[in-house]
Amino acid sequence: MKKSIAIILFILFHYSSNGQYKEVPVNVFIGGDLFLNGAFGASRATIAVNLPTNTVRWYYTITAFRKKEDIERIKSNFNLLGQLTKIYDRSGLSAAAVSLITAPSGSDYCNIYYLCSYNDGNIFRDKPLSTCNYFPNNSAKHAITWKQEITDDNLVSGVQYIGIENPSLAYGINVNIQVVAIVQEPVTDNGWTADLKQDVHDVVKQMLIDKGALNKTTDDKLEAFLTCFIDYVKRNYTPEQYNSLAGYEKTDAIKNGFSECKHLSGIK
Repeated sequence: MKKSIAIILFILFHYSSNGQYKEVPVNVFIGGDLFLNGAFGASRATIAVNLPTNTVRWYYTITAFRKKEDIERIKSNFNLLGQLTKIYDRSGLSAAAVSLITAPSGSDYCNIYYLCSYNDGNIFRDKPLSTCNYFPNNSAKHAITWKQEITDDNLVSGVQYIGIENPSLAYGINVNIQVVAIVQEPVTDNGWTADLKQDVHDVVKQMLIDKGALNKTTDDKLEAFLTCFIDYVKRNYTPEQYNSLAGYEKTDAIKNGFSECKHLSGIK
């Protein structure tokens, strides 16, 4: 029995995080309002996008208006996080998500540059554009509204940089920026991943078979025991809670689960 419990303890708390995953929209940057001057003053700005860990893709929208009240209206009526949450909850789609985003229409032009590095972000603000590097395919000129999905493996981690420029010599513009990352998270049941529960099921089942359980009960009752035992563990503890127990407390918890489930499943 002691050896069996030791095996179960090892599996429960030295497990891989690989398993079933879900993709969750996470707000990164919302309502980032900029005013960019025309010919005189600061006509460019760099936005640093600090992406969460485990980002698999991210989206951003940029809308430009001359009037400040139009930006306030956009902030009240458009929310990129809300749209992507509905899209992912409804369909789980990722490839079609950018086409389903209904970004608001702007009324004035801006130039958008997906900059290659931190240094390019610094250069962009006040140096000639020819001296900084950017990704043309992820950039746009004379856009009044821009929505973009970023999926390149090299561009979905760390800090990314977006440069925005007012091309007008006559007037300033107000710009609204919203950024949402799609983050991969493990699907859990009170903290337990599907893979972990399956590992516990398979090892405990094999352990009981090796001990001759099928000579004493039916396969159906054995499965009932396994289901009960896994439910007992996840019902009473998250992985973090169980890890905080002392060694003897963990052993007692496993023994209690065995006792409860043997009784409920009819295993003698």
